[in-house]
Amino acid sequence: MLKKGCIIIFMLFVLTVSIFIGVFFLNQSDKTKKAEIDEIKLSKICDTIKAITEQPTITFDEFKTNELERINFYLIRENKIIEEKETFIPEYSSSDGTYKTFKIPFEYFLKTDTIIVKTSTLYFKIPNFHHYAYLHFGNFGYLGSSDCRIEKNKYIYIEDRIENYKLPTKARR
Repeated sequence: MLKKGCIIIFMLFVLTVSIFIGVFFLNQSDKTKKAEIDEIKLSKICDTIKAITEQPTITFDEFKTNELERINFYLIRENKIIEEKETFIPEYSSSDGTYKTFKIPFEYFLKTDTIIVKTSTLYFKIPNFHHYAYLHFGNFGYLGSSDCRIEKNKYIYIEDRIENYKLPTKARR
């Protein structure tokens, strides 16, 4: 009789654990589906933000070291230079110097603004910035919350240069 009782208790234990595991994995699957839906929906909302308040990074790839000794950034709004900054020190540089990453030095600009970068002799336009929903995850999956972040990095290649570019005039203050 005792043996039969132990077997029943063991079977109930296995059944309980199996139900718990099944519910856990079903819940994980639901969280994954919700995360996929939220990522699309919330990214559309995030991308309605009109201003950039972070300092996104740009990476110059496949350049010669002397082409990136001096970098000038121009913030252009309504075809006028609003702000101008110069930088010499990259945030990151590859050992051979062909890959350098810079933070855009403007603390605030509109998505509709144009950012022009001038290397020693070449001009580049940094196109379209976008915000996306950064979803928060914990040990057991998607937590159901997020925040808006600017896209990670923009890559600039030598072939992206703007031919025959002339800077507009500075805006009056």
